[in-house]
Amino acid sequence: MRLLILVFIFITFESFAQEKIKLTKIKMLDGRVTNNCEKYNSLRNEVGLLSTNRNRSVAGEYLECSYLLAKEDINNKREFLDKIYKNVNVSQLPLSLSNKVDKNSSFNNLGWKVSYKDGSIYYEQDDINIVIFLEKVIEDGYLIFVIDEVLKGTYRAYFPANLIVKGTIFLVEPLYKSGY
Repeated sequence: MRLLILVFIFITFESFAQEKIKLTKIKMLDGRVTNNCEKYNSLRNEVGLLSTNRNRSVAGEYLECSYLLAKEDINNKREFLDKIYKNVNVSQLPLSLSNKVDKNSSFNNLGWKVSYKDGSIYYEQDDINIVIFLEKVIEDGYLIFVIDEVLKGTYRAYFPANLIVKGTIFLVEPLYKSGY
């Protein structure tokens, strides 16, 4: 049920990003505050988010803002997701399990239960769920959304990232200049 709710949230993000909706206020490291996508995107290229429990709890609302940076849809999502599964090193993402695996391990090497659903790939192991949503083409790569959940605790992270593909090399970088 939890994963179904998360899928619904991401499917509706694109339509929200097109509208001028007010989001829950979020604070930057320099003290500036915003509650709309245009200002959020602009600020995130200058300064990072203030690390507070409140900011972490509302950060998921701001994933939709990255749709404003999108150029076009991605064809053959399943084929592309399979390449992500085989080629992206887990250590490139700020995940809860990154320090528990070899720095050169791809998701393929972990031996986790994997499933593909609605343009996304789900990794499940014990009490950890990781979901990567392949969203849109952006200026210098592909927009992906990542959810990292530890089910036995309260840890949950949501962040957009830029997937850059150069031949057979897959690099994941923060979408914003200020970091994840």
